Amino acid sequence: NGVVDIKGIRASHDHQLVDISGVASSSPKDSVYVRLEDFNLDYLFETLNINYVAFGGNASGEIVGSALFSKAPVARTNRLYVESLSYNGSVLGDGNISSHWDNAAKEITINADIREKGRRTATVDGGIWVTRDSLSFDLNANKVNIGFLKPFMSAFSSDIKGRASGQLKLYGTFSDIDLVGKAFADSIAMKVDYTNVYYSGSDSVYIHPGRIEVPGFTLHDRYGNTARLTGEVKHRYFHDPTFTFRVTNAQHLLCYDTDAKINPDWYGRIFGSGGGVIRGLPGLVAIDIDMTTTRNSTFTFVLSDMQAVDDYPFLTFSDKRKEAQMRADTLGAKVDFVSLFKKKIEEQASRPSVFKLGIRATVTPQAQLNIIMDPVGGDKITAYGSGAMQIDYDSESDNMLMYGRYVCDEGTYNFTLQDLILKDFTIQPGSTISFNGDPLNADLN
Repeated sequence: NGVVDIKGIRASHDHQLVDISGVASSSPKDSVYVRLEDFNLDYLFETLNINYVAFGGNASGEIVGSALFSKAPVARTNRLYVESLSYNGSVLGDGNISSHWDNAAKEITINADIREKGRRTATVDGGIWVTRDSLSFDLNANKVNIGFLKPFMSAFSSDIKGRASGQLKLYGTFSDIDLVGKAFADSIAMKVDYTNVYYSGSDSVYIHPGRIEVPGFTLHDRYGNTARLTGEVKHRYFHDPTFTFRVTNAQHLLCYDTDAKINPDWYGRIFGSGGGVIRGLPGLVAIDIDMTTTRNSTFTFVLSDMQAVDDYPFLTFSDKRKEAQMRADTLGAKVDFVSLFKKKIEEQASRPSVFKLGIRATVTPQAQLNIIMDPVGGDKITAYGSGAMQIDYDSESDNMLMYGRYVCDEGTYNFTLQDLILKDFTIQPGSTISFNGDPLNADLN
């Protein structure tokens, strides 16, 4: 007969407590009372599976409903407090939330006051229209943690942190969400995955329907050197994103920063003046750089074919890359950034990802070039010189092509032969290294 009695039922799971009591019948006075204690919201929003709407935190408070079987049901929250309220995995602060059911509009209205260490960082006002499968929230931010932007920037950055202020609106259907507004980055730091470099800055970002615009952002590397960044991310309700960013007016900017653990074949720390373009979409990212090297730059390229030395049966060799990967998995250390990038994009796209790198470099004697012929024996060239170089890398074929003629001003050659002959040579000025495609077939004069 539609009559249900619920009295004093307690449900506990993983230290989450829900008390439900009340009486439900066909009477318009039907009511229910729910008390939450440290109820984890992550489970709830994972179940709802709304794109880019992933709130979390531990909620405590009361939910009261009455006249539930009538045409005008009443429901509200009393003293609902969420400790460590998060959005997209980033903690915004502690939230005091009030909400109620608007029967006329068929809307759950939600208002939140978010504070971090007693300071108000954001207010949220909006609602969810249940029958229309839609939602809308206005966010007024005051130096709020911007870690929640990570999913929106994941196509080109794995780490973004800092604080921002501004007014934003999150709206759309449960499957198609959009974001509009203007935000001022009080402080922001972002890692460019392909170069392993962090940049920071403070400027405005404009968010339009289907587009995030960076009109002009002054970047700083960790040494205080600067460049100008402009660009945009286009998307269809945060699906199928494409992006284009241009870097101009770089002055002695840190452009590339890897070591042998990250990429054992070619690595270095390169500073440059000039510019470049980063563009792409899920499955394809292309970086084109046109720079002149500046002081403190070093670049190392390993020419050795390590498989050739397997011809000597009295030597035992280990797979250094595999060992490094195992150590990284165990200790959480950094691993090959190209592999990480490929894995991340492949999780978001059905087709294999492709990473293309093109570098047009005017090399100056301020930069140190290392060419290693035998990383085990120490056979290598260290040189300072000049030349125009073109370097192209394609992750699909895992091939690197190098073109150009490098003229040495000075340098040394540490020559080894089976550890029997060890000689240090001084390279005469005017000596050349010519690259004509395959860097393993470079001509040394």
